[in-house]
Amino acid sequence: YSDGKISGFALVRHDGAQWEMAEFYVLPEFRRRGLGIRCATEIVKRHTGEWRIWFNKQNQPSRALWQNIAKRFSNGDIVAGELDTSHDFIRFSV
Repeated sequence: YSDGKISGFALVRHDGAQWEMAEFYVLPEFRRRGLGIRCATEIVKRHTGEWRIWFNKQNQPSRALWQNIAKRFSNGDIVAGELDTSHDFIRFSV
């Protein structure tokens, strides 16, 4: 929520070995206000352990967001790579 309005959503799941950000979306009218980084920060802090997050290769804001989160909270190595022809991933531990 931002200003009492729904501003986006996140879907987090655990596959038994790691956390995954299955969906993360901020409505366009709420972007560029720091809301995405604040929400992502709260989610990662509440779900410690291994994380794998994938994103569309063409989505540079998403790439920057998750690289920022990984650098802020990783307690070890950050691994990045290609998931498939249209998606990359980042993996880290919190």
